[in-house]
Amino acid sequence: MPRQPRKKVDVAPAPDSRGSARAIAERAGVSLMTVSRALNGAEGVSEATKKRIREIAEEIGYQPNSAAQTLRRGTSDVIAMLLDSSMGVRGEYHSDTLAGFEQVISAEGYNLLLMVPRTDEGIRGLVNRLVLSTKCQAVVLRFDSLSEEDLESLRTLTAPVVIASGMPAHLRGKDVRYSSAFFDNRQGVARAVRHLVALGHTRIAYLGGTPGWLDAEEREEGFRDEMRRNKLTVNESWVRACDFARGFESGSEVMDGVLAAELPGPTAVVCAADQIAAGALACARRWEMAVPSQLSIVGFDGDAWGAFSSPPLTTVRQDGLLYGQTLGRLILEEIANPDAPGRHVMLDTPLIVRQSTAPPRSDAKGRAK
Repeated sequence: MPRQPRKKVDVAPAPDSRGSARAIAERAGVSLMTVSRALNGAEGVSEATKKRIREIAEEIGYQPNSAAQTLRRGTSDVIAMLLDSSMGVRGEYHSDTLAGFEQVISAEGYNLLLMVPRTDEGIRGLVNRLVLSTKCQAVVLRFDSLSEEDLESLRTLTAPVVIASGMPAHLRGKDVRYSSAFFDNRQGVARAVRHLVALGHTRIAYLGGTPGWLDAEEREEGFRDEMRRNKLTVNESWVRACDFARGFESGSEVMDGVLAAELPGPTAVVCAADQIAAGALACARRWEMAVPSQLSIVGFDGDAWGAFSSPPLTTVRQDGLLYGQTLGRLILEEIANPDAPGRHVMLDTPLIVRQSTAPPRSDAKGRAK
């Protein structure tokens, strides 16, 4: 039997950025140089030609060679986010922040690089490593505590910098130009205290965060200021630090110490994080204290699971997605206008009232385990 001719099969060519650019040039009737200038936003190409070239590039799925672009421009399409530990990517709030940030910068063609210092280096070592290893467009710094040496190390960066926190009081006014975004920690905790006072609570405990962290310091300041504003005594044996990284366990352990301190005990507790509040709630169950009739509990974060705890958790909300988007917009502003004055954005911290708070019972004295 004679052999049948082989049927021709159309095979899509392997992706080739140079070939694709040439295809764009041929379809648009322009030179390869014009294609390159149009796709890189350079001057000297009319808006109509740029528009036509971009439309063709989208039609054929053209992907520019990012490595070649980096070599040509001396910089990359990377924005680095420096974290002080892996805690910066754990938990609902942190993941929402990363998602919001990436959403904003990726829409403008930037990629996100996350970097965490090794155990033998601090921010100075991390910044030095960043400078030596990669040429990034800009840097976002997400550290929970900052020193003057940390700020000094940022001067070695020629890239714009945004700080993802407020500035400690002892470092304000230092000669470092930056923009920043942060939450109103003091106001958020003050709202929690006002809510409890309005319900009739006067014996209010406070479970704080990690000592030395700026968020922890500001939230405790908000608690003390609002207690003083309402002419209420702060019982120091009821004000205790927890560990943000071990929120559940730390909240439970520390609440044990508060309830064992003296009688009558507190009728309410404000917690510096939702996980700490969950630990306090577990502790109250061990002590056979009804929440909220014998102990009202307020958290801080606004994690989605709080609406489904038992009882649903009253909490101060910090919107991680909005925070990430704000950081993204700030860093894009810094890239576009590197000589403009820094901008500092404070985000609101509303109180979400649920069923973990209620007026105190007149016989709420605390109970032995």
